[in-house]
Amino acid sequence: YVIIHLPEPTDHYYHIIIYDTDGGILFDIPDIKQSSLILERGNFFCAGCFPYTLFKDNQPIEKSKFCLSIDQHP
Repeated sequence: YVIIHLPEPTDHYYHIIIYDTDGGILFDIPDIKQSSLILERGNFFCAGCFPYTLFKDNQPIEKSKFCLSIDQHP
């Protein structure tokens, strides 16, 4: 899972854009109202590093990436 924690989501407008490994938009999630947003690993079609931009009140506050690896089962 990818878990995103946001402080005071009801007092601010949060919006996140997650990009695919080629730079195209994979997810565009506007108006997040929950303090925790959970994205299942199954929503991502491959392993890799996914850049994202998090906005608070329409201003970018964080640009980074997260990496998902291939699930390995014994």
